[in-house]
Amino acid sequence: MYTIVNHIRKEFGITNIYLWGRSMGAATAILYTAKYGGIKGIICDNSYADLDKLISELSDDYLPFLPSFLVDGVINAIQ
Repeated sequence: MYTIVNHIRKEFGITNIYLWGRSMGAATAILYTAKYGGIKGIICDNSYADLDKLISELSDDYLPFLPSFLVDGVINAIQ
């Protein structure tokens, strides 16, 4: 998302950027804005309240063999 936002700013001179995300995309828009700022607004459609908890629950459901320390490493890398 960082590359896309920077491309829009540089290529088209647009400064008022709004992000729209649904589900995991909404969580991504929130995390991006918290980390980089410079976003005029966010439209969150069915966002998750706790991304860490979501990742942990999904990994338990779909990858039960995956050790929790690896899941925690992925969560830390995302943030």
